[in-house]
Amino acid sequence: KAEFALAEMYRYGEAVAANAGQALQWYGKAAHRGLAEAQRELGDMYIEGEGTAKNSVVGLAWLYLAAMQGEECAESSKRHEEKRMTATQISEAAKLSREYKARISAC
Repeated sequence: KAEFALAEMYRYGEAVAANAGQALQWYGKAAHRGLAEAQRELGDMYIEGEGTAKNSVVGLAWLYLAAMQGEECAESSKRHEEKRMTATQISEAAKLSREYKARISAC
């Protein structure tokens, strides 16, 4: 949760200078620890290209993980994003989310 809080500070410039790249890094750390909120935010940042190049497949993979944990906003974002993607992209995102999940479970 501390990593998530730090990510939020960097993303929104609270007590530190706003820095999307740093926010992405800290969300990533929290997301890899299994924090659903961080997975959702990380997914959104990849989809929007905030602090990184746009990558809807990676973004959707993170949204899948967050949604599996019951993160309601991730579920809504996931459905919205799937409507904009091809079947191949969706399949790639699902495969990637399984890989991420396996790595998270192994920790």
